[in-house]
Amino acid sequence: MRGFTIILLSFLFSCSIYKPIEFKGLEDYSFSEENGCNPICIELSLFNPNPYNIVLKSGNVKGILGKDDLGVLEIPDSYILKKNSISNLNLSFSAEIKSIIPVVSGFFNYITGNEVILLVDGSLKVKALGISKKIKINESLSVKY
Repeated sequence: MRGFTIILLSFLFSCSIYKPIEFKGLEDYSFSEENGCNPICIELSLFNPNPYNIVLKSGNVKGILGKDDLGVLEIPDSYILKKNSISNLNLSFSAEIKSIIPVVSGFFNYITGNEVILLVDGSLKVKALGISKKIKINESLSVKY
């Protein structure tokens, strides 16, 4: 019985040591179709300050290029954020058919050398010690060819 109490207390104390995942920024972007970017891929940087791995489960992150809707980020089934380290996630936007034509105008501004603002807004959901947490993301980046 005493062993069970010690294990239970250690589990409860470990739950209280969760430190929130930190969104470090939008690191890079790509329009490369060869890399599966449809129409664009981005690299997000996240820091896990915890002494254990955390699983990225899902997300609801929209992208806007100029005034054009890029769709939402595609998140793999699950992604491991390694303990005490920065993870760079390469993710692509899933553009709906109706938004492909407007995206071409944003892409055209990009390739002609005009400055275009890429906005990424939403949240990612992670699971830590059996509990779901959300990470807010709201970042803009000037993209230019």
